[in-house]
Amino acid sequence: MAISVRVTSNIGEIRGNAGGAEINRLCERAAAAGMPMLGYVDEYDDTYFNLSQMRLVIPELEQLAGSASPDESGMAQQLLALARMVSMHDHMIFIGD
Repeated sequence: MAISVRVTSNIGEIRGNAGGAEINRLCERAAAAGMPMLGYVDEYDDTYFNLSQMRLVIPELEQLAGSASPDESGMAQQLLALARMVSMHDHMIFIGD
């Protein structure tokens, strides 16, 4: 099952989302590269990132986008847009199966 991503506020308002098998592949590549944030996304459970963690997540997504296939690069760009939406009290959630 494909991982989906959602940005939510602290009151549960959905601010944006994305989904697709490309996210799984990006996370697999992050794990292979030893990336400390995206490399540990659990494909079977939810992984939460807050605003302070975006300082690590965003560079990882930028690195993945620069070395990805066109489909994966497009998804990395979508995830970057979501990551940049995260503000105080928001979370970027990678939703596993």
